[in-house]
Amino acid sequence: MSTMSTERATWSYTYEKGLVDILKELANVPMFKGQNGWTAEGWRNITNKFNDMFPTTHFTKQQVQEKEKELKGNYKIIKEARKSGVGWNDTLGMIIAEPKGWEKLIKDNHKVAKFRKKPFPLFNSLELLYEGSVATGDLNFTSIQPPPQRTEPTPHNSELPTEPTPQTKSIEVQSAPASRNSEDQDVTGGKKRKQSQMAAKLGDYIDFRKDQIGKTLEKLEEKRKREEDYSIEKCIDIVDAMEGLSDEQKADANEVFQSETNRKILVGTKNPNVRLIWLKKKIAQNQ
Repeated sequence: MSTMSTERATWSYTYEKGLVDILKELANVPMFKGQNGWTAEGWRNITNKFNDMFPTTHFTKQQVQEKEKELKGNYKIIKEARKSGVGWNDTLGMIIAEPKGWEKLIKDNHKVAKFRKKPFPLFNSLELLYEGSVATGDLNFTSIQPPPQRTEPTPHNSELPTEPTPQTKSIEVQSAPASRNSEDQDVTGGKKRKQSQMAAKLGDYIDFRKDQIGKTLEKLEEKRKREEDYSIEKCIDIVDAMEGLSDEQKADANEVFQSETNRKILVGTKNPNVRLIWLKKKIAQNQ
């Protein structure tokens, strides 16, 4: 495996997203990550999985660690900036603020300046990684086990008279225990019916919530698939790979992507020369 210094490592958005996905996948494995951070075994697994995912990279453990540190630092910068009440475009992954708002943000932390025209689409994924998910009442279901059934004692034969009695008396003697059993059965049966009704209602509620959650997930997946072909992330990768653009022009191009139509045009234009000419014109119009 070839060894590259951290400075020579070239990271694209695709590589960064792949790394974050791996970190989220392994974050809940105790032998890989503890309270004090990732273990040595964890970093070895992260690096191996990353290089398996992107066989042409051959990144070292140190390079992967440095990138994770950089992503975490950028996440904290934006997290703190968002606490000041600035806007946030979730689709673009960009801070939205007026010029005066940016002046205050940069005055408070000069490191945030690089995100004035640069998106950070991994913010939500990193939020899940570093902050963790919070369980809500929607999914906190408690199973209710019905109490053990009470077994009623059966009258012993010794309680019945040994001497033969007239038929009418025999009926009276036998009917008394039967009457008590009937009352007890009504009480026990009532409890069982109430428990059964509660369990049925809880089951209906669980089914209802599962159905709602399933429909919500389906809609989110459909939206993701529709936007996947012309997503902000794909536009960023296309621009990063384009020759003939300076780093400043590539940064300015991010404002062009605020328009869904522009993103579709960029992705849909197959001729690289035409794409470059079109993008330069759009950048000039926004300046």
